[in-house]
Parts: sequence; structure tokens; C-alpha cells
Amino acid sequence: MEKDRLPDEMLMVLFREHGDKEAFDILYSRYYHRLFTFLQTINPSEAEDLTQRSFQRIIERAYCFDESRGTFKGWLYRIAINDSTSLRRWWSRFQQAVSEYTLLSPQSLDSLLWSALDDYLDVLSPGEREVAMLLSDGFSQSEVAWTLSISVSTVRRRLISIRTKLRARPRSAPPEGNTSPHQA
Repeated sequence: MEKDRLPDEMLMVLFREHGDKEAFDILYSRYYHRLFTFLQTINPSEAEDLTQRSFQRIIERAYCFDESRGTFKGWLYRIAINDSTSLRRWWSRFQQAVSEYTLLSPQSLDSLLWSALDDYLDVLSPGEREVAMLLSDGFSQSEVAWTLSISVSTVRRRLISIRTKLRARPRSAPPEGNTSPHQA
């Protein structure tokens, strides 16, 4: 049987289990244009990058695909939507940070953002950090649970703990001048 006639889920299984490049190429050719067109309606300026990123994630996370939980198309679109949402949120937070610290140089702003992120991550346990990073990377709670081999309720408990810890932390003021512990 020719591979181009196989259903998407079978092609994804061939790629996941055997690293079948031809199977991946067929999926790519079936969905690239459709996904790109869809993403243009959501995020026109980033549609091409998001489309490429979605297929990159398919390669990186092929092991996460479970044909019993849904279709390949649904999984691909969920990845793309999550990435688009994450990008919008990140951009919004970045613009807010830039507007708050407009007097800082770009180098010190970058250092300040990384320093703040480090400070926030330091209050989390390793398990909470894993959950936070996967969720920020576009995983759903059930995907995080599956990836970390924990229950969805454990993911939710860790998420509640993360929120509680981060809300309890006072917002730090920008440093005086352009000094930062991350600058050499």
C-alpha cells in the first residue's frame, strides 16, 4: 500500500515508532498550507513562523502523540493554537515590561527580565518548575500529566501552588542605573 493513502494517524505512528521521514513529509505536505492559512486568521504577522514551529514541535514531541486520544489534525492544530496564544501572551508581557522600564538600556532590560524570571523560578520546587515550563511551552494540563507521568490532579495541585507562591512574591523595583547581577 502506498503511504500517501494512509490515514494521518497511521503516518504519525510510522514517524513516531520508526522515524519514517517519508511519513512525516506526507503529513507536512498535507497540512502545511492548511495550517498556515488558518494561522493567518489568528496571527497574520507570525503565521509562517508559527507554522514552522508547529511542525518542529511535531518532530520534537512525536513521542507524545497518542492516536487513541484524538486525531493528528487536532493535535497539530492544538500545538499551533497553544504556540500562538503563548506568543501573544509573551509579547503582551514583554511590551508591558518595556513600557515600565523605558529608561533602561536594552542590555539592562534583557538582564532585568532574565533576573526576574530566575527570581520567580527560584521559589518553585523542581516539580512545580517542570509544570510551569511545560504549560508555558503550550502543553495542556493533560499533556503535562502524560509527559511527566503524573496525574492531572497533581498537575492542578502544582499549578495552584505555583500561583499561590507567585502571587505572594512582591514585585521588585527596577535596579538603580543599569546594573544587574547577570551583566559581566
